Amino acid sequence: VNDKHASATPLGDVAAFPGVASDVALGKGLAALLAAATGAPVASLLAGVKGGFASPSTGLPYVTANYGSSQGHVAVCAHGLVFLKPLVFLPAAKIAAISCGRAGAATVRSFDLMVEMESPWGPVALREGAKPAKPPCFEFSNIPKDELPGIQKFVAEVLLPAREAQRK
Repeated sequence: VNDKHASATPLGDVAAFPGVASDVALGKGLAALLAAATGAPVASLLAGVKGGFASPSTGLPYVTANYGSSQGHVAVCAHGLVFLKPLVFLPAAKIAAISCGRAGAATVRSFDLMVEMESPWGPVALREGAKPAKPPCFEFSNIPKDELPGIQKFVAEVLLPAREAQRK
């Protein structure tokens, strides 16, 4: 579990993935974790299923990225974003804004995905009279640039409408 943002990781222990043998096994594992957290069927979270995110370059339900100094994978679905290693789940209903950095530079091979969460964040309620903390911003960096159109399309057509539906 990610200690820095423990409230962002309600999915449990990452030990569910001992000895992951391949990207396909990792994709199925991510889908199983998302299904457990959201109550969605596993099949709806896997690549190739209508309405699910699939990487334009690999066809898998996630893209490679870095979070801080950790290299891992970001899975995008209608329920939010999941980063594996360390495990971070960002529920769609709590996302305030999503933006891409370095995406317009012609000489760059990767881009950054910044996800700003709403405030208040986490299970700890604000004390009376306390100033609200700045909402956390999660930055996933070094995502291959060829993944940008697929992520932008999925965010605009699936994630943001799902977020609005979850807020109602």
